[in-house]
Amino acid sequence: MRNNSQNKIAVHKWLGAACSAASVAGVWVVIAMWQPSIGKAVPTAVEMPAFVFPAITAQSNENMMLCTNNLAGDGSVRVLIGLLDVADSTRFVHGTTPITASLDQQKGGCSLLLPAVHPAAAALAPAPARTGIPAIFLTGAHSAGGGGGAGKGLVSSLQLVAADGSVRFLTTPTLMDGVSLPAAN
Repeated sequence: MRNNSQNKIAVHKWLGAACSAASVAGVWVVIAMWQPSIGKAVPTAVEMPAFVFPAITAQSNENMMLCTNNLAGDGSVRVLIGLLDVADSTRFVHGTTPITASLDQQKGGCSLLLPAVHPAAAALAPAPARTGIPAIFLTGAHSAGGGGGAGKGLVSSLQLVAADGSVRFLTTPTLMDGVSLPAAN
């Protein structure tokens, strides 16, 4: 009699374990069907070629100017010029607005990325130095002939211009493929 009770207990334990495993597998299947895959749940970042400058710090009395031209290009190109946040390069520096421009063949121009703080405002509360990573995103070619290399021949420079017109810093960028276009502020 005792042997028969032990067999029933062993059978009940086995049945309990099998039912538990089947329940866990069923719950897993239901969750897998309802939960979107990571590729669908999170939108992928838009990546494009960009000219990226080293991080630079501008004093409160300096204008950060970025100049670029399409002298070597064989067609016009669209660009997005902005100042990336050093702590989180997926965002533009707070308080800055990216600039969209079209550079025609054999043309160029300068953009004020970060203006100097007005002297009257600086007297009330001294403005801190501002740091960012200037970048020129190549968003597309306008005309035929732009091709896959459109905009990759841009010649660009970055200057910090003081109120007296003196240039404190001058640097050139590095062309990088597949840079994530930051989200808007």
